[in-house]
Amino acid sequence: FLVVWEVMLIVSAGLLLGWGDGNDVAVVTLRYFVYSQTGSLLLLGALAYLVSITGSTHPAEIAASVSLATPGALTAVAFALLIGFGVKMAIVPIHGWLPDAHSVAPMPVTIMLASAMLPMGAYGMMRYMLMVLGPVALQPLQLTILVLGIVSQVHGALMSLASRDVKRIVAYSSVSQMGYILFGLGTLSALGAQGALYHVVAHGVIKSLLFMAIGLVIHSTGRRSIEALGDLWHHQRGAMIALAVGAAALAGIPPLAAYLGEWRILSAG
Repeated sequence: FLVVWEVMLIVSAGLLLGWGDGNDVAVVTLRYFVYSQTGSLLLLGALAYLVSITGSTHPAEIAASVSLATPGALTAVAFALLIGFGVKMAIVPIHGWLPDAHSVAPMPVTIMLASAMLPMGAYGMMRYMLMVLGPVALQPLQLTILVLGIVSQVHGALMSLASRDVKRIVAYSSVSQMGYILFGLGTLSALGAQGALYHVVAHGVIKSLLFMAIGLVIHSTGRRSIEALGDLWHHQRGAMIALAVGAAALAGIPPLAAYLGEWRILSAG
């Protein structure tokens, strides 16, 4: 897991550096690399400690023997995993790499970052925090996880409203949506985990739709500022329909994709 995780981070940084667009590509890539590698080192340390006390690298065997660690050590491991996976999810306040990375990345890489790589942080939390450490070990951090989830929801939404670059608007909305997923996981309940898992899939589909539609608009108009865009309905009706459907889905309107996940997350909360 850690080897392919590292490959994912290095390859994505290479894509940003090699095909990024803008004057600050090198700076943005360096920031992304530092954030990602810091989180990766925390994951390495936490999982290496679990292997050292259990004598196994298999997640199921570690879960069966995790009680060998002291409660304080388990809390420290859980916190390291929370930060390590939280960086990849772009949870506030460790989300600083995401808006700029989305801004400079070419559209295919932007879609990959939003729909495939952000959910990997949520997948890691589900697999290694909930399934390996277990809800009991996470209880000391439950309030922290819930608060970070709510803060990410609100901050991402407000920054999305304040942004004028259409790519940054959708990028900041990802911070908000990851906050929903973190909140669902933080409930430490089956219902919350179900909602978070469903929302991971829904978010990936919705963000792919939104970014591809925005890519069509940027490609045809050469503009990214929302003030410079207008009267698109008569020229790009298909893209506008796709954006409307994606926006409605992101808002959790039934029966679109995010509704069932958000309903479960809020019910669990």
